[in-house]
Amino acid sequence: MKRLKFILAGLVVLSSLSFTTTLALPSPRAAAACTDSVLTFPAWYKGLQSSSCDFQPKLDDSGRTDFQATIIIITLNVVNIIMQLVGYAAAVMLIVGGFFYMVAQGEADKMSGAKKTITNAIIGLVVSILSVAIVNLIAGAF
Repeated sequence: MKRLKFILAGLVVLSSLSFTTTLALPSPRAAAACTDSVLTFPAWYKGLQSSSCDFQPKLDDSGRTDFQATIIIITLNVVNIIMQLVGYAAAVMLIVGGFFYMVAQGEADKMSGAKKTITNAIIGLVVSILSVAIVNLIAGAF
């Protein structure tokens, strides 16, 4: 009975969270017209678009092309894509390590190898998440 109450409480909390996140999502009409991304990977030209969603290099105060700022923005977008790929790879390695841990069948050397894989995957995932956050912070300055 206690377990059933716990499961029901969890379902209520989960459904209320999903309902509030659904309300918080912007409508498709309210979303920006220039949102090009695949699997959370930004487009390499993110931040370098005109109002008509065409590629437009960064301009300085006099209206001329600022090549340095344009190259920095493209570089930050590419680094962001690479770090997200590292995050996906770390998540896959976490799953692989868990699988190896399950099939180790109590053998100490296999279990320690699987634990090491899981530990390294978690470290890689944390580093990836932090690096994406830092890149986005730096990109926000441009």
